Amino acid sequence: MGRRAARRRHPISPHENLYAADISERTLRVLKTRRDIACVLVNPLQALTQRQSPADSALADSLASPAVSIGRVQRWLKSLRQVCSERNIVLIFDEVFVASGSRGGAQEYFACAPTW
Repeated sequence: MGRRAARRRHPISPHENLYAADISERTLRVLKTRRDIACVLVNPLQALTQRQSPADSALADSLASPAVSIGRVQRWLKSLRQVCSERNIVLIFDEVFVASGSRGGAQEYFACAPTW
């Protein structure tokens, strides 16, 4: 990476981003009440690991031995989908780790479709 590329900054300052917990009723309450949220980006596999920042291998292995039941993640994603639909919030699944190993991705695996 050149010097010029290293100086580039994210166009939105960090204080304008909201980071919320996976599998959390509090997250759903925040989404229901805030009026300034345009989209939610979620990594469905990270929800299975219940870690802040899992390594790539933890995400890849999480389907074999999830820390949280797949059914619980599925129910939470469906609740998240419902809240996002009600509030006109775009729901995006980050499927970097899912797409390569599955035809239908997380939306097929968890039976929950994102907006994008």
